[in-house]
Amino acid sequence: INVLHQRMEMDGGLEYIIFDEAHCISQWGQDFRPDYRNAVLQCNELRKQYDFMFAMFSATITSQVEMDIRSFLPDIQRLGQSAEDYNPIRQHINISFNIVTNEDKARVSEIAEFVERNNIDFSKSCMIVFCRTHRQCEETADALNELALSATSSSVLAKCADKIGFYHAGLDADSRNYIYEQFKRVSNGEPLYILCATKAFGMGMDIPNVHYVVHYNPPSVLEDFLQEVGRAGRDEKM
Repeated sequence: INVLHQRMEMDGGLEYIIFDEAHCISQWGQDFRPDYRNAVLQCNELRKQYDFMFAMFSATITSQVEMDIRSFLPDIQRLGQSAEDYNPIRQHINISFNIVTNEDKARVSEIAEFVERNNIDFSKSCMIVFCRTHRQCEETADALNELALSATSSSVLAKCADKIGFYHAGLDADSRNYIYEQFKRVSNGEPLYILCATKAFGMGMDIPNVHYVVHYNPPSVLEDFLQEVGRAGRDEKM
């Protein structure tokens, strides 16, 4: 913010301050990433000295998020899709729900059975398993790998052995980047077919062959669920 202020003093202001993934200001700005919200508040203070406009972009602005943002930016205008028409889940995405017992072993087994039931072709597709915590990501990836290693050679899951990983904000930047490249299959190393991840994965990322999204446990807010489901089916033709 100090650097921005200095630059504005030198240039006599600016035209726009732009926020991408603007829903994070409300959803994550409350507690998970308070700097997101503080950045907007600080920039709003700068408007008292300089004349500029805010431009905010997001695919998941619900009425609740819009109302929250308007609480400190009351003059902002919504362009494009109205709140009433908002639906981030594309028409070709199918959603189903299975109820399992509240035990880690049962949940992991259900994920493994899901892979087999759908006969997933991992040469063309990949799958994200969303978990709430860092620990769940790591333990779920390990448990699925164990099942894959012990599976019969003819099973779909066996093909995933040592190709199941985890991703969360607790990893260092180099590790996160390497895992992302493995999952997107742009690196020279072994690809990842299944990625157990927190909601930290996916923001600003566009991987067209994510055809399956599984929730190990439900997100705490509906907007997170919609965001995470929206990671699938980016390319309708694939």
